[in-house]
Amino acid sequence: MTTAQNVTEEFVDVGGMRTQMLKGGSGAPLLVLHNEDGNPGWMPHHQALSERFTVYAPSHPGYNDTPQSWVNTINDMAQFYIGLMEELGLDQVSLLGHSMGGWIAAEIGAMCAHKVKGMVLVDALGVRPRDGQIAEVFMVSREQVQQISWHDISKMPEAGELSQEQQEMVWRNREMSSRLLWKPYMHNPNLPEYLKLVHVPSLVVWGRQDAVVPVECGEIYNQSLRGSSLSVIDNSGHFPHVEQPQEFLNVTLDFLSKL
Repeated sequence: MTTAQNVTEEFVDVGGMRTQMLKGGSGAPLLVLHNEDGNPGWMPHHQALSERFTVYAPSHPGYNDTPQSWVNTINDMAQFYIGLMEELGLDQVSLLGHSMGGWIAAEIGAMCAHKVKGMVLVDALGVRPRDGQIAEVFMVSREQVQQISWHDISKMPEAGELSQEQQEMVWRNREMSSRLLWKPYMHNPNLPEYLKLVHVPSLVVWGRQDAVVPVECGEIYNQSLRGSSLSVIDNSGHFPHVEQPQEFLNVTLDFLSKL
């Protein structure tokens, strides 16, 4: 896991579960929820956001070095993070989630809106397109998933050669994701209705060329959430925060600064 200066790795006990978390920066709390690949470590967008916020970047239960324990569904995951916020004494938290992390953030907003100051959902899973489909990612190789996830695959961060331990972690993370996301596939059929009841300022960010979760899903999120806005970023696939980092930071920081 990549870390940087002025970033601490901490372990927080949540209901008896030892939770690995990176923390950096100062200011209002921003909880960053990673995607289904696992915690990537301290990324450039974490560093940029930490200049204005205290960024909390935990590893989900069942990912990296955090045990799975009782977490078996996305709903469980959302409940876990509500417990994490309680354990850390956080209130009026901004949430930023990518892909599966965006789905978890949306569920937290639906369950616990009074603790959430705002949400940024980035190419989030959780809703099903009316036309088309969410890409099948568990029946193909990791390399095939990477090919469809990037508009410009040359912008994918270089991972280098993985050690045996790292390879095992990749497969553990993938196995955990398949358990969480398989049925119903990558969505909660009731989530759009839940979100209509949520009064939380929200920004939905999407890569226009996302071939994993089509931009129509971003439109559904935007239509379901009251007071939401949608920012579609050109020349980016499922990782707009990596492919077009400056545009992503511009729209995200503009939104968060107004909360």
